[in-house]
Amino acid sequence: MSFSIALTWQGSNTINPIGRVPTYIHIDSFTFQNNSSLNLPTTHAISNVWVYYNDNPVGEFDLPCTIPIIATGSQQVQLFPGIIVNGLNSLTGIYPFYTADTFTLAAQPGNHVQYRCRLRPGCAVDI
Repeated sequence: MSFSIALTWQGSNTINPIGRVPTYIHIDSFTFQNNSSLNLPTTHAISNVWVYYNDNPVGEFDLPCTIPIIATGSQQVQLFPGIIVNGLNSLTGIYPFYTADTFTLAAQPGNHVQYRCRLRPGCAVDI
C-alpha cells in the first residue's frame, strides 16, 4: 500500500513536466523601408512571416501574430516576409525579393515584445 502511494507521489511530474516559459514577439505588419535612389513602390502583399530563432525554424505565422519563442540569453531572430503563392491560402512561401529583418532578442520569459518589421529590397535567399 505505501509502495503504490510513493509511486503516485513521484509520478506527478511525468504527467505535468516543468516547462520553460516563452518570450512572445508581437508583429502587426511589415513596413516598407525604401531606398530613395531606387524609387520603388511602397505597397506590398506580405501576408505572413517566416520566423527563425538562432538559425532554427520556429514557424510560419499569418499577420498580425504573436509568436512564442523559448529564448535563452540574447540570440538572433530572423523574420522573412511571406506571400500567398497560389492565391488560395493553401500554399505560402518566403518572398525572395526582400531581405530578412534580423534583430537580437533578449530573453524575457512571459513578457510580450512588440516588434515592427521592416521590408528592404534585396535577396532573401542565397542563389
